[in-house]
Amino acid sequence: MDIEKIKKLYREGKTLSELGDMFKVDRNTIRYHLKKHGVPIRAKKEVNQQRKIDISIESILYLINVEKMLVTEVAKYFGVSRATIGKRLKEVGLNLKNHKNQRERQSEFMKENNPVPKGCSRDEKLVEKLVESKEKSLQNKIRTFNPKNFKEYAKFARYLAYKECGLKTPKGMNIDHIYSLQDGYKNNVPVDVISHKENLRIISEKENLEKGSNSLICLDELYKRVGVQRLATIA
Repeated sequence: MDIEKIKKLYREGKTLSELGDMFKVDRNTIRYHLKKHGVPIRAKKEVNQQRKIDISIESILYLINVEKMLVTEVAKYFGVSRATIGKRLKEVGLNLKNHKNQRERQSEFMKENNPVPKGCSRDEKLVEKLVESKEKSLQNKIRTFNPKNFKEYAKFARYLAYKECGLKTPKGMNIDHIYSLQDGYKNNVPVDVISHKENLRIISEKENLEKGSNSLICLDELYKRVGVQRLATIA
């Protein structure tokens, strides 16, 4: 990585996530190298404050009223927190809790994403059916997953890794991909292969940052560990 270029872009306002996407590494790797070279890391509050200034009320209302976005979707669109959007609207006297369009849209969203009826949460058969449905949905997503960029690939791969490890890691420890995510993306390794338990290990944050995007095993060794045949299209 070009550290001087990273330092320059960061000082110009680029975020850790944006730099991670540009250089195809994790945002924590960018943070590590900036701190290592004596560059002060901006607080998230400071970043949000700067972005908040650049977000017009008109743009927010357009996305909510015309594009029918949820507040969380608007926040993601601008790269800020949901609270930042709420505060921005309150400055002009708008309260999202009383915003009719937002209430209706939120209600539709909850119905679509929470199919379990009230009073049925203890029904074991219904819960089993829901879990089975979610698992099928996840497997289908894995089969059809076609990431547009490294960020999208890494995000889904990390989700699968944490799911594989029980979604919990000891304090100060990280889940590490032995064959790295960056190499996995470069070589078109399927997300379920890159995040298979045989390619995961729990190491300290310091070890993880020092390892960076390097792979500790070769591609053939990865497929051998996972126990699946390497596709000819990847060779």
